[in-house]
Amino acid sequence: MVDRKVLMAAPNFLGEDKSLTPDQKALKRFSVAGKNVVITGGAGGLGLDSAYALLEHGAEGVLLLDLNVKQLEETRRTVRELYPDRTIEVKQVDVTNYKQVLKSVEYASKVLKSIDIVLPFAGVSGGEGDGDAPDRVETWQQIMDINTTGVFYVTKSFGDYMVKQGKGGSIIMTASLAGHSFCVPCPIAYGASKSAVLSMRTNFAKLYGRAGIRVNSISPGFFKSPMTEELSGGILEKDFQRKSTTGRFGQRGEISGIVVLLASGAGSFISGADLVIDGGYSAKL
Repeated sequence: MVDRKVLMAAPNFLGEDKSLTPDQKALKRFSVAGKNVVITGGAGGLGLDSAYALLEHGAEGVLLLDLNVKQLEETRRTVRELYPDRTIEVKQVDVTNYKQVLKSVEYASKVLKSIDIVLPFAGVSGGEGDGDAPDRVETWQQIMDINTTGVFYVTKSFGDYMVKQGKGGSIIMTASLAGHSFCVPCPIAYGASKSAVLSMRTNFAKLYGRAGIRVNSISPGFFKSPMTEELSGGILEKDFQRKSTTGRFGQRGEISGIVVLLASGAGSFISGADLVIDGGYSAKL
């Protein structure tokens, strides 16, 4: 039987080792050494960036799940070349298919020594919305299926396994600035799907908290990416620059550090939280 008092105890990740230098303590505070990670949407974008960041901080194994088989295989080759001593596996999965998600849990349990960190990052934007006008009906179901139902399937399936595993862990969802407030040019379905993720985060944090599993979410604002490339230099970017305290779009890599924080001992007392990463846009100064 799992000792809940042990799982819920404050971590002693720095210990009383007087031999550690300040630099070593800093590294150990954010270390995920020996941990194994599962990431959906892992073939590219934020999922892959997070995989690299966690590997840099000592992750022992990573399983990347995605729908794009070709991109998965290319990603596996690239990551294995950089980390030949780690376990790097990939598997095709449609997060909207519950049976496939359950099979991915079974696969993860076989190829990884444990499942410690889960990032349900698969998602779609659905293209541009039309401001205050209703979006196209045909895009609603796809966006909700992937961004909301898919996140639920992955979090519930892997979370239940982690409870049985009895080692605690961390689950980090991706919400969005669009889940907090009106967003142009985001489709209505996109904002709704991310608002649902914010609600799931608090409920799952409560559900799994006594098993030592922390559940949090991150809410990115606008970041430079292939998806936002067409918006660069336009009215939206100028508006974002004017309203945000940093005066710019986010850059690749400026989210993955937050993922490391939430996954590591440095974030051991953070659960049920949503961290907004929007360059100060939501401050509306």
